[in-house]
Amino acid sequence: MILLVLIGQKTNAQDTYQRNTSADVQGYVFGLTLNDETNSIKGEAEIKVAFKNEVNPFALDLIAKGDNYGMQVTHVFEGDTEANYSYEQNKINITPSSSEEKTRIYKVVYEGIPERGLVIDTTKFGQRSFFGDNWPNLARHWLPSVDHPSDKATIEFRITAPDHYDVVATGEKIEESNLGNDLKLTTYKEPAP
Repeated sequence: MILLVLIGQKTNAQDTYQRNTSADVQGYVFGLTLNDETNSIKGEAEIKVAFKNEVNPFALDLIAKGDNYGMQVTHVFEGDTEANYSYEQNKINITPSSSEEKTRIYKVVYEGIPERGLVIDTTKFGQRSFFGDNWPNLARHWLPSVDHPSDKATIEFRITAPDHYDVVATGEKIEESNLGNDLKLTTYKEPAP
């Protein structure tokens, strides 16, 4: 009887994530702009994709804009040209060009207010803060990505924020530059997938 119960529980915990069968994301570069005036963020994500056998359509996760929260995609580029894409049901569906190149770079330009994943709040000391809480599948609320552990990739964060913020991210800090206008750029890079 106990064995039947355990078998029944195991079959209920199936992974239903729709995986990209031919596309393998190799790396992400997330350029994010944060501000003190609103909770809206602006993002540019560069995604390096390697195609395994054939160059087929693939999808990235990103929660669409609703009444108050979510992201709005403004452009998707394949290299320097506008990509053939659609944005529906919280997926950016990209149909690659007919080029035979097996590795390509895509850029997604987007903005919005994340409902989850990036927590924008005040600390117990009353200071405004931004905190990434992506586990287990909350990155899709603010980062266009394959938000599933089956497709691991390198990551780089390039954060433009008011200069009074201390920025910490995954990986090694490789840059902190004053941009003027009370803004600074901080870059972290993690080479391990």
